[in-house]
Amino acid sequence: MAFISLQRVSTQSRGLRRIAVPLGRVALCAAVLVPVLYLLGNHLSEMDRAEVAASLQRIPLAAIAISVLLTGISLLAAAQYDDVALRQLGYAVGQRRARQGGFVAIGLSQTLGMGLLTGTFVRWRLYRDQGIGLPQAGLISGMVAAGFIGGFAVVLAAIALVEPNGLVNLTKWSPATVRSLAAAILVASAGVALASLWQPRLTFGRISIGVPRFRVLRMQIALAAIDTVPAALALWILIPAESAPAMMVVIPVYLAALGVGLLSNTPGGLGVLELACLSALTVTPPETLVAALIAHRAIYFGLPALLSAALLA
Repeated sequence: MAFISLQRVSTQSRGLRRIAVPLGRVALCAAVLVPVLYLLGNHLSEMDRAEVAASLQRIPLAAIAISVLLTGISLLAAAQYDDVALRQLGYAVGQRRARQGGFVAIGLSQTLGMGLLTGTFVRWRLYRDQGIGLPQAGLISGMVAAGFIGGFAVVLAAIALVEPNGLVNLTKWSPATVRSLAAAILVASAGVALASLWQPRLTFGRISIGVPRFRVLRMQIALAAIDTVPAALALWILIPAESAPAMMVVIPVYLAALGVGLLSNTPGGLGVLELACLSALTVTPPETLVAALIAHRAIYFGLPALLSAALLA
């Protein structure tokens, strides 16, 4: 009887964890989204809406075309994450199928938010005929997220080390502080890379963590760079040249907002991206910047989500 009771307690505990984790992510999303949208609303209430609409109409077709092209480059790189994760986990999914799955999963999850949950269900739907169940799909999503975050951190740190002004404007920290944090991230990343060559498992007391192989780390950093930098440029190109901030200022601001939006599970970094840009890119008139952000959302989030939904269907 005691054994049966322990089994029931264990089953109930697992059930509670399965409910608590999604609820925790929803709570985190709300905790970020509510104050961000409140602050963003204050910014927007002071703007001339007619000027926003006029600025949107003034965006050249050539700039829109280039933004679409940069979005395509970004998403083609993002589609490779699944192939890397599937190979690392040893799942026998063809490269073409993996890339299609990565494109659809990322195209939907980055727009709908709750990336791990959305990505898990999308991958399960796409790969289940390959013998991949829901737990395995969750593992793939986790590997993709971890690989992206690791590569993204290195890319953002490298850019901030060279040009800290974007993050200085955003965080109000000194350039020395931004560069110090960036250098610390790069040193830690170099340590992980060295560990992947000589010590494939890191042990901390009873906790043992597997380190991806060096070529996998190198691939994740390269994919993160090809994914995120064109995404930032897809916004920058939509801002009129006469009022656009320096490219190397826009990129780290965009990447930082992207990271916060990803970690908070907000749909497409809703509100986070807009508030970060309005706070840090003050050389551009706010109405002009909001118009560029609206166009960017339609191109970078809207179009891929529609295409991904069609492919999923």
